[in-house]
Amino acid sequence: MRVVLVTFCLLIGLSSHAQNLKIKSNYQDKGARNLTFKTSNIKGSLSATNATLKVRLENLSNETVIINAANCSLIDKSGRGTQLCGGDLALESRNSMTLLFENCSARNYNEGLFGLKNFYSTKNQFKEDSFFLKDKEFILNISGERILFYTD
Repeated sequence: MRVVLVTFCLLIGLSSHAQNLKIKSNYQDKGARNLTFKTSNIKGSLSATNATLKVRLENLSNETVIINAANCSLIDKSGRGTQLCGGDLALESRNSMTLLFENCSARNYNEGLFGLKNFYSTKNQFKEDSFFLKDKEFILNISGERILFYTD
């Protein structure tokens, strides 16, 4: 019985691990789990799965940055986009926070980010669906700040 339980836990862990996306800042770079970025007003890092986009932000400006679903989106090179859900937040000057974005514009419960589903039961299903993401350009808009990155 323990062997079955350990095997089940291992498979669930591998399945979850398989749903992480590798991202990169330049087309030629090798993908990684985390990407650091800096604009004129914010700096931070981001990581992505098929269901969520985790963004660590630090406000470099002297003004408060207002972050809400109306001013956050994820757009691919062709102009197709996803409205991102998050709470209404205010990031004070020189402060930092971590945000976890999900797809707000989903038409059904299993529609995630990057044109993928929220959950895949097998690693192969995830690989098949994410094949088209190789070297695809995306722009993350957060309160007027544009962060360009590529999936790998």
